[in-house]
Amino acid sequence: MMNIYDLSPLMVSFFSLLSLILCIIYLTNIVLFIGKRRYVLSIVSFISLIPSYLMWQVIFDLLINKEADTISSLTLSLTSISWVWWLVVSLALLSVSTFLLVFNIRQEKKNITPNSIKVCLDNIPCGICCYKDNGRVEFYNVLMNDISISLTGSQLLNGDIFASKLTEDIIRIDDKVYRFSFRDIEIKKEKLHEIIAFDITNIYQKTELLEKDKIRLSKLNEELKAYNLAIDDIVRHKEILQTKINVHNEMNRLMLSAVAIDVNDEEGIDKIFSEWQENALLLNKSNEEHDDFEELAKALNIKLIWENNLLDKLNKTEQELFHFAFNEALTNASKHASTTTMLISFKENADKIECYFTNDGDIPQKDISYSGGLSNLKRILENSGASLSHLVSDKFTLIVTFKKEN
Repeated sequence: MMNIYDLSPLMVSFFSLLSLILCIIYLTNIVLFIGKRRYVLSIVSFISLIPSYLMWQVIFDLLINKEADTISSLTLSLTSISWVWWLVVSLALLSVSTFLLVFNIRQEKKNITPNSIKVCLDNIPCGICCYKDNGRVEFYNVLMNDISISLTGSQLLNGDIFASKLTEDIIRIDDKVYRFSFRDIEIKKEKLHEIIAFDITNIYQKTELLEKDKIRLSKLNEELKAYNLAIDDIVRHKEILQTKINVHNEMNRLMLSAVAIDVNDEEGIDKIFSEWQENALLLNKSNEEHDDFEELAKALNIKLIWENNLLDKLNKTEQELFHFAFNEALTNASKHASTTTMLISFKENADKIECYFTNDGDIPQKDISYSGGLSNLKRILENSGASLSHLVSDKFTLIVTFKKEN
């Protein structure tokens, strides 16, 4: 078989190129394995590099010095070997180098290495930085370095300087909002300071929108509350006006009765004048005048007894409703029950306040139905969240219940 020495310059150049490629691949494997601390594989690559380099030197010596006939004895002895064996050895070395290179790439993808950890931390959406007490930065990722450039105008080289710029836990940087957390960690008995920056831009924007909506809803609630109070006032004044109209109608009836009565009927005249007095007093009462309990009771010849007084526990609207209920209870007690004494008492529970109007007049002999003034009073109370009820025993009691606000 033809040996390497007798091959054409083109074929010799092919073997020279092949051996050079083998050298480059083995050198690459050695560097990669050392960087990943796989020292056994780096030694295997170095051992395989030796014959590859030797082959390249022999072929190179043959190409350069063949014409001058100054080839070394080693080159002559090795080039006298058949080219087939050279090819077999070259392919074997190429297979080993290829296997080591592929193995190195696969291990890079499958196993966790310092480089893979760095790549992973550079791609997470939060910034990380670890530094020593003297400010020396041991580790940081790309995002934290960008934050440092935005805050300090320089790269993250000193952890103490960078930490001094973080005066607040939440900082807006450009169009991003970050929340910073600080803690001390210990690695191999060495203390490190850790800073983590969390991107809370979306949460912060949603929080701002919620705050704006909260303010807007608060204003809307105030407007609705004012609107409801206005409606309550309108309804209440309307009911009071209707009551006054009823009193006017009653006075018209009294006027006709006064015209038609016999002037010699003293008892009938006294009764009509008494009714005139009652209705005139009711007609002159204004809804805003609330200090006339005794005056009204005195005008109707009814004695008031206050067992207790919890009016200060009622709000303004509830006090107005109480006065309206008092007027109605006192008027009905005078007209329909011939009452001489009315007992007013209160009872407070965890969720309500009850007002009792108890008179000593005649007990109703039939079922009580809310009509006339009581009907209006019941409707006004229910529209305001209160309620009207009664109790019949040895005395008649009208009960007004106000619910407490939670």
